[in-house]
Amino acid sequence: MVENGRDIIAIELLNAFQALDFRKPLKPGVGSKRAYKFLRENLKITFIEKELAFADYIKTISSNIENLVDYVEEAEKLTV
Repeated sequence: MVENGRDIIAIELLNAFQALDFRKPLKPGVGSKRAYKFLRENLKITFIEKELAFADYIKTISSNIENLVDYVEEAEKLTV
């Protein structure tokens, strides 16, 4: 059950960050920007330009949820 929850969060993150690319030049908040950077740079999750299977992306994000949270929380400590 926990694994399914992680997968759902991974799907939501994938959708949210895809949407951020469509909303450029608008800028996200500090935490969202940091999470976006983690996905794009650390996990190498790129902008999706064509139809493809998302299973590998979802698996990668899902298995790194804790790392993502730590990365974002680190940014919050820097802004306080």
